[in-house]
Amino acid sequence: MYVQKISIILLFLTLIAGLNNCSPNSQPQPIQEPTFRVFVTQIQSHQQSRNALTIEPIAGNSPLKIVLQFDGVTYKDTVLLTKSIVEFQSPMITGVCSIIGTTVEGKKFSKEILLQIVSETTPEMVLIGDSLWVATSETTQKMWNSILDTNESSVIGDNYPIEKVSWYEAIDYCNKLSLSKGLTPYYIWEADTVRYDKNSKGYRLPFEYEWIFATYNTAQTAFFNGEVTNEGCFPLDTTLNEVAWYCANTNFPKMVKLKKANDFGLFDVHGNVWEWCNDWVQPYGDTKLLKGGSWYNDAHFAMRTHFYNLHPADKFRIYSFRVFRTN
Repeated sequence: MYVQKISIILLFLTLIAGLNNCSPNSQPQPIQEPTFRVFVTQIQSHQQSRNALTIEPIAGNSPLKIVLQFDGVTYKDTVLLTKSIVEFQSPMITGVCSIIGTTVEGKKFSKEILLQIVSETTPEMVLIGDSLWVATSETTQKMWNSILDTNESSVIGDNYPIEKVSWYEAIDYCNKLSLSKGLTPYYIWEADTVRYDKNSKGYRLPFEYEWIFATYNTAQTAFFNGEVTNEGCFPLDTTLNEVAWYCANTNFPKMVKLKKANDFGLFDVHGNVWEWCNDWVQPYGDTKLLKGGSWYNDAHFAMRTHFYNLHPADKFRIYSFRVFRTN
């Protein structure tokens, strides 16, 4: 009997010791459910508006596969990577969407998420054809200030174009804007040179042929809305006055989108501020091309055939840019 009691006590102590030695880390840990930010941007394609629903995994998620259900529509399976962004077409801009997903560990989950409206600092862009996104306005100071903390513009205001911007500063903005949206930057620095990542869907400057196409479409006239009547500053060119700020109708830059837009819905492609392009100007080779003219210049500077060229480090109160993206 005595030996039996000793055995029971030893067994009890062994169990207690085993429990005390158990580490919480030895227990299976629950798989952390992915988290998302979901928002909506309003987009215009030519003259038709639609909405893009964007799902952005919050940093720390593993790659996962999701199916999105919104407004009775189920979208195709999509693989999301950490910090990636995927756009879906949506008929609404408010409401709740359902995300049904599978993690890489095989765990199923579903979430109901209330949509958010994006900040106005996101460039409003137009899809031209199937391949080219173009900002509807020149880069405003509100857009610029949301990404960079230096603003040297001569006229200050959220809806005025950013000015005194060099080509180098413009591409820095493009890269940082791309990173803020989870996109691969278009510009890559290698030593003292810049090369382009042609596979990037990030924000960038246009090449001259893209700028001309986005401005004129198929028009072959001096301006997208017609022919020039006076190439100088005075008297006022009635054709250009409809669509542009130039030396005949202002003495300083104006807020964007006050003049008539072209057929694609782009404002201020003529006048207001010059727009940097990616092209090197030959035969010089060390200057970058600008298009469109400005508030400071005569009408002929805004014509299709004209361009300006500057060293990429140069900046003045009439130089700015508009962002493009490859679809």
